[in-house]
Amino acid sequence: MGNETNGKKVAKLNHTGESCSKVAIVNWLFVRSRGADVRLMILRKLRESPMNINQLSKELNLDYKTVKHHLTVLSKYGFVSRVENRYGSPYYLTDEVFKHWDELIKFISEYKPLKLDENGKYP
Repeated sequence: MGNETNGKKVAKLNHTGESCSKVAIVNWLFVRSRGADVRLMILRKLRESPMNINQLSKELNLDYKTVKHHLTVLSKYGFVSRVENRYGSPYYLTDEVFKHWDELIKFISEYKPLKLDENGKYP
């Protein structure tokens, strides 16, 4: 797995040969920080379909500014991107996140219990 997507650093998710900082980024973004649950909810929604901030805020029943903040954080670390940086432009998961979704969920679940979906699987 490469460590850059669109010129942004992306944390690798396996434990072999990883620097502590990459593991620490994923750990902070999705496990230890107060916004970890919100960021994971955003990723799950974007995995279903690209959405803009307004759509995400309605889908997740969250404040627009809260969603915007978390998307900015996720974008900074290369987990989400958008085609254009204009109002209303949709965000989407980067190819690396899509490609390594199962690894990401497994990594997070090692540190934090995740809720199963209606089919008994991790979303």
